[in-house]
Formats: sequence, C-alpha cells, structure tokens
Amino acid sequence: MRGQRARIGDLVDGALRRWNLERGTREHRAVLLWPGLVGEEIAHNTVATGVRDRVLLVSASNHAWAQTLDLMKPEVLKRVRERLGKDVVRDIHFSAGRAVPRKAAPRRAEPAALTALTSEERAEVERAAAAVQDPGLREYAARAFASLIGARRRLEQKGYRACQGCGQVFRGKGRRCAKCARRPSR
Repeated sequence: MRGQRARIGDLVDGALRRWNLERGTREHRAVLLWPGLVGEEIAHNTVATGVRDRVLLVSASNHAWAQTLDLMKPEVLKRVRERLGKDVVRDIHFSAGRAVPRKAAPRRAEPAALTALTSEERAEVERAAAAVQDPGLREYAARAFASLIGARRRLEQKGYRACQGCGQVFRGKGRRCAKCARRPSR
C-alpha cells in the first residue's frame, strides 16, 4: 500500500509540474492544512483564507487573536515551512475579521469535476487511475486527475496553451513555451 501511495504521489506531482500548477497547489495546501498546523484552539478562532504573493492570509475572530498570533508568527511560519517547504509561504498576515470554521462539504456520488469532463478526458482519467490497484486509492487518483484536467481547461480559457515541445501550460504567442523555444529543434 505504501508503494501505491508513492506511485500516486509521483503521478500527481508529475502532472502538476507538466501543467505548471505545482506552486498554486502547494499554496492551496497551506490553506487546507492550517487547522492541523496550528492546533484546535487557534483553528477554532481563525480561518486561512488564501495565499497572495506567497503571503498566507489568515482571518482571526477578533483583534486580540490577530495580535496574539502576530506575536507567534515566527513559530507558526516555521511550522508551515517545515510542512510545505520554505519556498511556498514567505510570510503570514493576520487580520481581525470573521473567522468561521469551514464545514465539510457533503459527499457526492460522483465528483462534479468528473461529470464535467468530455468523453476523451474521462477516458484519460480512467486510464491514469487504472494503474492504481487499491479501489479506494483509485477513486482518489481519479478525482485528482479530473481536478488537474479542469484546472488546465480553466487556464486555457484564460489564454494559456499547452507547449507542443514539453506539454506545460504557458501564456504567450507561438506553439512552444520560452524554455522549449530556446532549445534547438530536432
């Protein structure tokens, strides 16, 4: 089972790098992992709302919590960096606001990301997930791949395109990203 996790992780990491989505995903993990990084009491009084320019934005229930957490910032930032890497979050900004703990979304029979795929994309997801032997892990892998395809589609709608040389998503003119354009043609 441990080997299967490593394979799934490798597949997802490779897809994230190929589609140039790795940094955004790691930044999003900072928001998702916030409660586990700070503990139950702090998590109950705060909500990580996002990451902007590598600054984790955290809303506290009141000014006292925001000020207390600002004093604890070096320790909290160290925990975040240990868990996610030093290059993901460079600072944390605490503000007083309305901190409402997130509620778990109800589980759907089929993820929305999977139902929005074209038949070719669905087949691509099924082929990639078929490599996973464990049925439970296979379902998670399928969801992850479907999310990646949806993220790529959203980038393409914003004017990004896939490089014909390496497959990474890039913004610009031409058929190849800047890195591939610098390489001599074969």
